Amino acid sequence: MMKLQLRRSCAFMALAAGITTTPAFAQEAEQAEQPNEEIVITGSLIRGTPEDSSLPVDVISTEELAAEGQTNPLDFIKDIPSVGAVLGDSNQFSSAAQGLGGVGTINLRNLGATRTLVLLNGRRTLVSPGDGVSDTNLLPLFALQRVELLKDGAAVTYGSDAVAGVANFITRTNFEGIELQGDHTFVRDSDGDYTASILAGYNITPDVNIMAGFGYRHRSKLAAVDREISNQDYFTNPSGFSTTVTNAWYPALRVSGPVRETPAPASLGAASYRGTLLAGVPGGVDPDCDDVGGLPISIFCGYQFTDYNNLVEDQDYYQGFLQVTADLSDKLRFNADGLYAYSRIDTALSPSYPTTQGLAGPGATFQYYIPFTNPAFADFAARVGFPTSIDTDGDPTTAPLPVTGAQALVFRPFSLGGYPLAEGSPFGQDESFSINESFRISAGFEYDLTPDLVMSLQGTYVNAKSRSKVPDVLPLRIQQALDGLGGPDCDVATGTPGQGSCYYFNPFFNSVQRNPAQGIDNPNYNAALANRDDVVDYLYGDTGTLQNEKQFIADFLISGEVADADFGGGALAFGVGAQYRSSNFESMPRNALNSLALNPCAVPGDTSCTIQQGPFSFLGQARDIAVEQDVYALFGEVLVPFSPRFEMSFALRFEDYGDPIGSTLDPKASFRWEPNDWLVLRGSVGTTFRAPLPGQVSQSRVTALQPIDAAGGGFLSVDVLGNPNLTPESAFTYNLGAVVQSGGFRASLDYWSYEFEDQIVVEDSNAIANVVVPTPNGLADCSSPLASQIVFQGGCVQGTTVGGDISRVITNFVNGPPITTTGIDFDASYDFDIGSNATLRLGTNGTWVLSYDVESFAAQNVEIQPAFGAVGFGNFDRTAPAISDLRANLYANFNVGGLNARYTFRYASGVYDDRYDSPTFATVPRTAQQSFYARESGDFTQSDLTILYDLPFDGLDVQLQGSVSNIFDEDPPIARLELGYNPFLGNAIGRTFRLGAKVRF
Repeated sequence: MMKLQLRRSCAFMALAAGITTTPAFAQEAEQAEQPNEEIVITGSLIRGTPEDSSLPVDVISTEELAAEGQTNPLDFIKDIPSVGAVLGDSNQFSSAAQGLGGVGTINLRNLGATRTLVLLNGRRTLVSPGDGVSDTNLLPLFALQRVELLKDGAAVTYGSDAVAGVANFITRTNFEGIELQGDHTFVRDSDGDYTASILAGYNITPDVNIMAGFGYRHRSKLAAVDREISNQDYFTNPSGFSTTVTNAWYPALRVSGPVRETPAPASLGAASYRGTLLAGVPGGVDPDCDDVGGLPISIFCGYQFTDYNNLVEDQDYYQGFLQVTADLSDKLRFNADGLYAYSRIDTALSPSYPTTQGLAGPGATFQYYIPFTNPAFADFAARVGFPTSIDTDGDPTTAPLPVTGAQALVFRPFSLGGYPLAEGSPFGQDESFSINESFRISAGFEYDLTPDLVMSLQGTYVNAKSRSKVPDVLPLRIQQALDGLGGPDCDVATGTPGQGSCYYFNPFFNSVQRNPAQGIDNPNYNAALANRDDVVDYLYGDTGTLQNEKQFIADFLISGEVADADFGGGALAFGVGAQYRSSNFESMPRNALNSLALNPCAVPGDTSCTIQQGPFSFLGQARDIAVEQDVYALFGEVLVPFSPRFEMSFALRFEDYGDPIGSTLDPKASFRWEPNDWLVLRGSVGTTFRAPLPGQVSQSRVTALQPIDAAGGGFLSVDVLGNPNLTPESAFTYNLGAVVQSGGFRASLDYWSYEFEDQIVVEDSNAIANVVVPTPNGLADCSSPLASQIVFQGGCVQGTTVGGDISRVITNFVNGPPITTTGIDFDASYDFDIGSNATLRLGTNGTWVLSYDVESFAAQNVEIQPAFGAVGFGNFDRTAPAISDLRANLYANFNVGGLNARYTFRYASGVYDDRYDSPTFATVPRTAQQSFYARESGDFTQSDLTILYDLPFDGLDVQLQGSVSNIFDEDPPIARLELGYNPFLGNAIGRTFRLGAKVRF
């Protein structure tokens, strides 16, 4: 029974996966799918389970990926219809992407990347430290044989993280020879992308095989200014603009002198740092806004910060892979594989972040003071007629108060002129980087206890490290430099402003020579007032984290058949086992400056402040975190064939996490019925779960960057805090489907449903802010329980504090509202013989999401989000991703001799921007309201063509590869987002051309 079932599995896999194998590489596919070779299909503990089993599993071979022109995991994953929004080309504007630069994810059923488990050869693989996601960008695509995608809840089989399903990347077996592959993708306005790899395999003896390889992949940066869709004007799409630019200055009096080192800042008043405002009207607006390419809006200077961002960042990925398999005896087998991976992503940032706090505490307004003694002030004051004194009481008998300087309404040190010290950047971007370096080794034994009983023991160790650097300015250094005490060699305690090694910082536009992004020279540039490089450099410090996660997993399994247990369809098959998982996560600040323990206040070294936001102008602080988690699991599965055409399986898993999380017990049942030779009916039902991550139940803190509607749409800091009271999330899932095969026609149809409870989610920052400030820029309700999660400049004062006073928003990991999602997966193809040695295959596959309903969400017993249906909406301010009703692919594959040509049409239905129906729509400028830009995004469509040709060389397999992606150069669906489109539905890269070759000898 088992051997017959295994042969059927192998044959059906090749058919249902749509494998198109050209002659030069057919031998490899044949070797990989010999009928007598063991193949374990993802989703079951029972060996030899066929793809048309009770569980919906898609099998995608490397030949299929080559036929579609796929050379990197990101593009392959994004093209799977059952996969929802994933991190992609540019991640920095998504709240879901914070701290995940360059990380690739899989998001089955739109339930989130943390709910899809990624495996390598059936075992857990490399992770992004502390984030609960596997980094698919680090997988060795060059060594893969196939990918098995289980689109069903599978925590009963695999444990936590498999709530939505499993992606199992399986490497080649018994590979012999050497294979070289390389390609280059030509991208307009970019240096292009390229890959290179080498794979070698050798049979040391007939029973021992060793395979080793190395792969490299590079993506070149693509600037946002190079695509029209990302450069809409302010009144069409204001999302990529900021008005937080140095512009309006108010007369002020400061009785103290320059800001020196302050050992006891808590005892000093705000005037010691800033000044006292002397008038309610601006004393002057920097007149050079127009000349430097800015957009004057009232007293503000609009600044398109996306001019300094990229659509694609500079990315480098390296993988080294080693695999050994050996038959040690006729009963004992050994396997081991090791993977080393490294990635670096350089992210282009705005020249500087806006100010959300200063020396006197949180707040975006009136944080910095510039004295008359600053040489740049005289040039500015002469052109705007800035007052030197003000009569504050109207009494002619009293002397007017002298004006000693000016307060900046809002402040951003560098904007339209770019970052002066940018290296290798034509647009003056500042840069951050993130580096991921990981090592994984997995090894184990299989032993045949009897001809029908196999025991296996496997151990897997993962060591994943990440480090990041993000620059930000320090308020203390800015104010000292405005006072003439700037520069790395200035003795601020005794130095004289503007003399010796102490220098002034010029905040005005007359220090800007040109706008590098727009190529505009400033006619009012004054070289004598330009800022020194060493002064600019000294304003900055580095933030970031150093993270490390170590995992050890031990798996024990006994599986086989019980010959005496026959219920009419053959021997009962089973698998029982145990698993131990250990996770240790550590995170520490990059340096002392961004350590919350060492520098919690605006002044470095001070620890007396009430609100501890650190010494940076915008970014928050990092904590030292060290958490660990031990998980113990027992599980089992039984497959009962009641007849040759009907079988059922039952599975159960117990998993214990210890305190404070507890344990779970989850069952699953499934059936497979083959009423005739051309039809298979299948179904499954069960519960599944996911436990909180160690970092989510610790006192962790991550700072994100988000536009806050209640504050007028300005970008503010959003802190995400861990929660020790989190409980596991769970789901009730079921699937009903059918598989049809008759002649050249193959099709499958599956209806799926997930009922999700206690989802682990981050509170929505905009929803919290909108409760406290019900109307944009309106008065704050300081009595709201959620006011404690808003940091206001000067605190919250009822009747006085407004949305514009919001400095930052505090959010928490919580158990959120229930979610119910349902849908239909479909797959169909038909093969035609159209002549001698020529075939044509027409096919389609897709996912139709019927529902994605989220119940109301409350924080501190206050509703922050009403219940909503997410399908067909952008959900940009809601706890759901953008969800298309329908995602589908259509393809035609022609094969003759050594030529294979594949045309693919990709489609995703557009989404509606629900924000246009909310009160916060009033924050959009009137002309944008009239245009309704991106109220409906439009559908995503893309046509691709790939041609493979095998050259007829004796003893050498050579395949030439060529692809055109996005043949008709279609734009992505538009969106009222920073880059002008929704990066989760498409990209703005445009038409690309790829040339490559694969050589095997």
